[in-house]
Amino acid sequence: LTTSDVYSLPISQAFAADGRTALYDETEIGRRLAQQIVLWLVLSLTLLRCWPWSPAASLVLALVSLVPWAYGGHSAASGDHRLAVYSILLHLISVTIWFGGICGVLWAARAEPVRTVMLMRRFSPVALAAFVLVATSGMVASWARLPGLDSLWQSGYGQLILIKSGLLVVLCGFGVCHRRTVLRRTNDHGGVPTGAVVRVVAVEMLVMAAAMGVAVALSRTPMS
Repeated sequence: LTTSDVYSLPISQAFAADGRTALYDETEIGRRLAQQIVLWLVLSLTLLRCWPWSPAASLVLALVSLVPWAYGGHSAASGDHRLAVYSILLHLISVTIWFGGICGVLWAARAEPVRTVMLMRRFSPVALAAFVLVATSGMVASWARLPGLDSLWQSGYGQLILIKSGLLVVLCGFGVCHRRTVLRRTNDHGGVPTGAVVRVVAVEMLVMAAAMGVAVALSRTPMS
């Protein structure tokens, strides 16, 4: 798909070997993708226990695999290159931990209901920290790219930032709902509200997917 976008080719032609080779040989984004693919393959073999690495080492490797995209992404082309790269890298890491943790909670709620509340209590402060980092790094990345504050409502890029910010506020509301409703009800009645957990987390994942979609549109939108 990236080859099709970069070279304006039909997808059927982009799958040809020549097109993929040209992407890796001629473009920066192609080289970054190649680096990511190598890291993903190593991570996959690690998770398949081909090497005796610890879960912590696998986590570090997963986060390191985000580095190439931060250096080759859209924000890296902004005026303050270093600030943009560091902020988008922190943004990617925070989103990955947040979204991955939510997926883990949803899986646990379906597969191991007894452990659901324990995992939610453990993940709640991690999710809060990830939310703060996502919001902060997003503001820094936007500040590094926007020419002025009025661009927030006068440009398509700024309007997408406002939409994404609104979705983050909604996600923060879901976090408050987890803490004040689901977990408190568990403390009061001693039960495990698996159905409530699944519903709230599933809707939260949908909102986060929408935010990610806006982020993709944001990376493809010029600042003017």
